[in-house]
Amino acid sequence: MSRGRIARRVLVPLSVAALGLGMMSAPASASDYVCTSGCAGEAKFEPVGEHFYIADLKADGHSVVVRYVRHDICSPVTGRCQVNLAWNHNGANSVPVDHNMNIAEGVEVDWNVCLGEYGSQTILYDTCHAKVVSHA
Repeated sequence: MSRGRIARRVLVPLSVAALGLGMMSAPASASDYVCTSGCAGEAKFEPVGEHFYIADLKADGHSVVVRYVRHDICSPVTGRCQVNLAWNHNGANSVPVDHNMNIAEGVEVDWNVCLGEYGSQTILYDTCHAKVVSHA
């Protein structure tokens, strides 16, 4: 086997692995997708059109909620930005909820996906995925 073939066989998997690690820790410009602890629920942020797609994957009696902060709607006095919730309370394996927003291109959106109780609007914070930083 030639030296070039060995280098390609080693470097390509390493490049793919490095790319995967980078995507976990850095903001992405493409779609971002994460799931709750135990993957009972999942969410995807699609920057083109600014959509969250929220799916409930487990019949556990909980809803799935995305908690997100838009950095284009902030108080000039406090500097605090608007916190929003988007729910899928339709039950396990239902069609994912399409939460459509209108956000200018390039605006930062910080978010995470959690399980929760839709009726009381309670988030079960111990089920949340770590914060994701996306851009519209």
